[in-house]
Amino acid sequence: MKVQKNRETLRSSGGAPHISDIRIVLLGSRKEGKSSSGNTILGREEFDTSGETAECVKREGETAGRQISVVEAPGWVHTHSVMNTPECDKQEIVRSVSVCPPGPHAVLLVIDSNQSYTEAHRRAAQEHLELLGERVWSHTIVLFTRGDRLGNTTIEQHIEREGKALQWVVEKCGNRYHVVENGKSDGGQVTELLEKIEEMVAADRGERSMEGLPNFAEGLPDDYSMGDPGYGSAKSRLGQQKPPLTPAHTKLPCAEANVF
Repeated sequence: MKVQKNRETLRSSGGAPHISDIRIVLLGSRKEGKSSSGNTILGREEFDTSGETAECVKREGETAGRQISVVEAPGWVHTHSVMNTPECDKQEIVRSVSVCPPGPHAVLLVIDSNQSYTEAHRRAAQEHLELLGERVWSHTIVLFTRGDRLGNTTIEQHIEREGKALQWVVEKCGNRYHVVENGKSDGGQVTELLEKIEEMVAADRGERSMEGLPNFAEGLPDDYSMGDPGYGSAKSRLGQQKPPLTPAHTKLPCAEANVF
């Protein structure tokens, strides 16, 4: 299969240098398992899984001999256009890449493997990720959650069966993907994910991370708004001083969220 063949080609490159300090941003729609994935990566309960994240949450720890920083951004409604996403959530998505300076090594697009993936899901993911500029795709890995629900179906078979929408997303990410079973005590699945991140960084012309946030938003015009006149300039917002992150349990309404 095409997906499997491309994955094997990527893996066969080998020789990716070990990165001692890996920075990760979790993006995705709501209830896909972002918080649980953060806990799985860090090997302990650091992210609150009881509700929706209102602001970027950053947690750190040591996993597989590496220092790991994980940032979770608020999710969007599965099939909603970015124009229907609250202003503060869009601001937090943009801010997510700046709270693990000098920038994340990887963005993980979290997708529940137990749910159908439609064209509306694909379009919503594209619009929200591209708040960060077109370059985001070259630093993104699809992270499939609830791998235990796949049963005897391989993830490659799942991708092929789901159809064009999911295949487009995977291909847009350079056929980089990984499957986790959140809640499973298996350090191997996390180690393999970190190795895939290292492979991606090594293959990306030696760039170690998305450093220099103004450059990360190069593809955005100064008046970029995704159709929302209240959004303002993504470039200028990225360059401003950001306030400290709030605790994971803090749930602030948009009007009270002090971002940028």
